[in-house]
Amino acid sequence: MHVALMSLLMIPLAIGCGDGSKDSGPENTGICGEWVAVTVEFEAVVWDVQNDIPIEGAEITCQTEDTSRSSSDADGVLAFSLETTMSPGGCGYGDCNTVTIQAPSDSMQPVTMGFDEANGSTIELIYGED
Repeated sequence: MHVALMSLLMIPLAIGCGDGSKDSGPENTGICGEWVAVTVEFEAVVWDVQNDIPIEGAEITCQTEDTSRSSSDADGVLAFSLETTMSPGGCGYGDCNTVTIQAPSDSMQPVTMGFDEANGSTIELIYGED
């Protein structure tokens, strides 16, 4: 009985969430719901923890992309607009659910984190080995 119940509970997960890309987003309404177009404003500050100063020239890249979305200014501010799709069912954004923040100096460790976690936060980078 327990195995049969678990099998029934897993069926919706098999339908699952698409990645929300333009090809899979709106058509895949499984447990994610219908994907809707959104524009998300992103802003964060990149900070050098050891020297207690902002980092200018740090870049932010979405996990699905090869080029950066933005570079931080002299105050360490990273800002950009993300036009994407979003799942009201909790499956996230069509793209850019995870971001990597890389300082211009190779001696600082990059940080990878969730888009929503990074948005509105101070992202602390440290010197050290990868």
